[in-house]
Amino acid sequence: MTTSLVLAECHGLLARRLGVGAGLAFLDAFTTARDRRIVWVDEDMTNAAVDRWLRRYRDRTLSLTDAVSFEVMQHEGLREAFAFDEDFERVGFTVV
Repeated sequence: MTTSLVLAECHGLLARRLGVGAGLAFLDAFTTARDRRIVWVDEDMTNAAVDRWLRRYRDRTLSLTDAVSFEVMQHEGLREAFAFDEDFERVGFTVV
């Protein structure tokens, strides 16, 4: 499971580093795969993430993308994340 914000960040990175075609190929492959779930972020989820995570952890520089991921994980009852930064552990999740 991932969010539309993570999807957007991945697309942007691939498009900048490998070209527009690579970014589009990633989106096509990820959004059509049946074994992947994308949580499409709306205004309510964004506001909840800002209030619960960004305001609560204002002593840390968390990204909105990470805060939304934390919010989705909490809502879904998930405790483990595949991540490359330490922010997930800093707010109480386990990184695998």
